[in-house]
Amino acid sequence: MDRSYQLLKDCIAPEPLNGENEHKLCTVGFSLNHQHAVAQCREIAANADMNEAADTKSRLEQFEHLKTAVIERQNVMRAQFNHVKDCFICSVAFGLTPAIATKPDRMLLPQFLARFSRVGWLSR
Repeated sequence: MDRSYQLLKDCIAPEPLNGENEHKLCTVGFSLNHQHAVAQCREIAANADMNEAADTKSRLEQFEHLKTAVIERQNVMRAQFNHVKDCFICSVAFGLTPAIATKPDRMLLPQFLARFSRVGWLSR
C-alpha cells in the first residue's frame, strides 16, 4: 500500500514566523506574516468560542464565525505563499532558499601584510 498520502487530521497548518527570523523578512513579507498571525489568533478564539457555546443555536453561530476565520487565514496564507515564492529575502527567512555566502569587502591588516610579503618574496 502506498503511504505517500497523509490524513487531513494529521496535517498541521503552517505557523507564521516569529522571533529572530521574523525580522529577516522584507516589509511586504513582514506585513503578510503579521496578518497571518492575527488571522491565526482569530481562528483560535473562534474555535474556543464555539467549543464553549452553551446551546445549539449559539454553537452554530460560532461555527459560522469559525468558518469565516478559517477562510480569512487561508487567504492570508495563500498571499504569503505567493509572496515567498517570488521574494528571495522572504524565502531565505523561511528557510526555503540558502542564504548567499558573502565575501568580506576588505582584507584584515594581517591578511594584507601576509599577501604583500608573499608577493615581495615571489618577486625576488
